[in-house]
Amino acid sequence: MNLKQRQCLLQLQAELFSRDNLTKGFDLYNYPHTSPSDSFLIPRERAFVQQAIFLEDETTIACGSDHGIIYIFSVGTAKCLQKIGHGSRKPRFKY
Repeated sequence: MNLKQRQCLLQLQAELFSRDNLTKGFDLYNYPHTSPSDSFLIPRERAFVQQAIFLEDETTIACGSDHGIIYIFSVGTAKCLQKIGHGSRKPRFKY
């Protein structure tokens, strides 16, 4: 996989979007601005694209990780509200 590929998530009204920055988590942008308005910090073990999804009328965002935890953040404060374990730390497929 090309590490320059990035995952983007657009809000329904296209005012907000989140992008995996491949180093320390996800960045939140207020469209059409090109600089992030906030960041959601997630520890990394490996550099590959993670996914995120807006929840609860775009007031929270769930971000995946490469170490078995889903992070739930407040969009307004960037505070981590909850950590949820998921799956195994072992990859389910080979790269």
